[in-house]
Amino acid sequence: MRGFQEAVRDRISSLQARVIELEQKDYPTPASHNLLGVIREILEKIPNQLKLYEPRFARAPEAGRRSGGWLTNLLSNLHALMFIVNETSRAKTPAALISSLRDTAREYTGSSVDLLIRPDSQGVQYGYEALDLQIREVLQQAADFIDVRLEDLVRPLGQGLVVLSYPAAERNNVMLHGIFLHELGHHITYRNGIMDRVMAAHANPPAISDIDAEAWIWEFAADLAALRIAGPAYVFGIYQSMLSTEVLETYRERHPPSYWRMLVLLDVLGAEGFLDAMPAALREHIDGWRDDLASAGERCGANLRDDGTEGLFAYVERVLPTLIEEVRSSMPAGFVAGQYAHECQVLLAQLKSFVPLNEWYDVDRGTWIPVSLAAILNTGWMFMLAELEQFFTEIGATDPDERERLRHRIFDLIAKSVEFAQIQKDIARVQNRAEVAA
Repeated sequence: MRGFQEAVRDRISSLQARVIELEQKDYPTPASHNLLGVIREILEKIPNQLKLYEPRFARAPEAGRRSGGWLTNLLSNLHALMFIVNETSRAKTPAALISSLRDTAREYTGSSVDLLIRPDSQGVQYGYEALDLQIREVLQQAADFIDVRLEDLVRPLGQGLVVLSYPAAERNNVMLHGIFLHELGHHITYRNGIMDRVMAAHANPPAISDIDAEAWIWEFAADLAALRIAGPAYVFGIYQSMLSTEVLETYRERHPPSYWRMLVLLDVLGAEGFLDAMPAALREHIDGWRDDLASAGERCGANLRDDGTEGLFAYVERVLPTLIEEVRSSMPAGFVAGQYAHECQVLLAQLKSFVPLNEWYDVDRGTWIPVSLAAILNTGWMFMLAELEQFFTEIGATDPDERERLRHRIFDLIAKSVEFAQIQKDIARVQNRAEVAA
């Protein structure tokens, strides 16, 4: 076993050097450095434990070989985690947006969840991974080997570690990044027990080859959670993404057809009063979608497989009312229809004057009101879809290149608004702590 132990020590030295290299990089959230700290602690303690195991390996070579295989696997898993951390160093999404998303996840789960953000250079989709669930077994094995309590080892990681990925080409698209709320919706509906309660009420989903019925329900749950947090802004963002990346009637193992997801979202928008509160120009956009969605539904219905898939669709239809009510009753609304009628109208006037959207002045109360991420995104979509062309006409912007430059500047202003709003929120948090301490 001596040769093996020397090889392990060499690999540990190599991984430790890589940790030091990664620690010099900048990351969008503290979670990357926290995870590196846990890996560093494990790597530092393994060699000492190997010395304690040497007599045992000498007496029982076969047991030593089995332990050696397990240890090699552990080091490979740690290397894989370091690869994920390195990927997060390439994330150039606005830091304030990520902070706001983290605050949202913590608010809705009541836990100190943290985020790892990485670009998906190979795909065009947003993604979610509950990394703490995947690595817990690995860290438990490491804790047993280096003789520390798992709770002590993982404490720097908080109460949840979530990996969010995004299309690399969209790193600065703050408005489209509202889709991150769908990925957080997966985490929220899992951690809050929403999925457990819904599936308990609708046990025994039909078993269909190559389709995961519960995963379909979870997609609808994440959509509804995102809608609950951000209102119509999520719907506008996800539909734009769907049109550019998917065929509306196509369904996959873990994803129901997009047209169906959109129809459910539109039904809930109506039930929550958003459609009535919308400016007419926005309702026209949605009315224009409905024909395309209905046509996609007809194509999907005509192509259902003869393997019981029709029964799956019927099952999901039965589950949806329970799911909608469960999300509504379990999650407080982050944006309500009444904000369209007043707050967003005030913010819209500010945006037309190129004034940031992080706060607005309430004349009746004589004070400035901080603005949420949801309100900023909703105002942005309202402007881009319903007001932009008229705005160009009013300011005399006729040249196409000039219009495109202005459009990008408006996107920049919306991103800055998110940044300013997060700065105000962070300052208020510090002030509140100081007041409590006093």
